[in-house]
Amino acid sequence: MPQEADSQDSSAEDIRVLRDADRKQRSVYHVIGTTLLLIQMAELRINRVLLVVSADAATVTMEQLEQMDAARRSDAMGKVVRKLKTRVAFPPELQAFLESFIERRNALAHRFYSIPGVSMATKPGLARAKEFLLELLEDAFKAIYVFTVLLHSILDDRGLTEPLEGIDLKILKYVQKAHPEVKSMLPWKIPPELLGD
Repeated sequence: MPQEADSQDSSAEDIRVLRDADRKQRSVYHVIGTTLLLIQMAELRINRVLLVVSADAATVTMEQLEQMDAARRSDAMGKVVRKLKTRVAFPPELQAFLESFIERRNALAHRFYSIPGVSMATKPGLARAKEFLLELLEDAFKAIYVFTVLLHSILDDRGLTEPLEGIDLKILKYVQKAHPEVKSMLPWKIPPELLGD
């Protein structure tokens, strides 16, 4: 019980700090927002893959997938990945990555102030927050890459395509350059259009 009180006191202090945020604090808030947006992009890709592997391959169209996607968005990411694992085999290294990503995503979304060392009221706490967020940001990029490759591999096998443009292409190129180890986690063929230059 005392730990809960400490956490609440810390959260209250952090909320007061929001009013008087300095440049370093604002930069952490910026990273929080960016990380959440990238996680949402990853969740969109994960949901898309689940829809494609769940749909009747012979009759589904891209328009139908779009409609199904809108209806399914309320499922939590962990639940969606568990459903997906019943239809797609994930190698152990990829499985471990996904479990870690989901746990860290949940920590940000539901218990950020309980992450050891995180505080928005102290310099060491800000440094730990930023470190955690930047690591999670990189994991979000990797998750987007993994599920984009899986989605396009499945679509390619079914004779369907989804255009890649803008931010998707930039993320794919970034991950291929900054995290080439991600390719080794993938058991699926990487469609040529995803390989970049």
